[in-house]
Amino acid sequence: CLGAGTGLGECFLTPSHTDDDNNQGYDCYPSEGGHAEFVPRTPLELELRESLKLKFEEPYRVSVERVVSGIGLANVYEFLAEKFPEEVDGNVQVEFK
Repeated sequence: CLGAGTGLGECFLTPSHTDDDNNQGYDCYPSEGGHAEFVPRTPLELELRESLKLKFEEPYRVSVERVVSGIGLANVYEFLAEKFPEEVDGNVQVEFK
């Protein structure tokens, strides 16, 4: 389970006991999964990671919630706006700042 908000909430589910109607249920357990490392898969994502390492003065790693959360989406937008300025919508940029 994922929940992107101010951070990145994650949980995991395990099967629970069946109820009186023999329906399978699940127990939900929270985790600190948002602190997992962001693992880029494309050259552009590699550039994003390097940009975030500089921005946050992190020499070795970037957590996934720096990319997938409320503030993470802003980080991605800033990176893409700098990388592709010709694609930036001026109205969005004004609102963003």
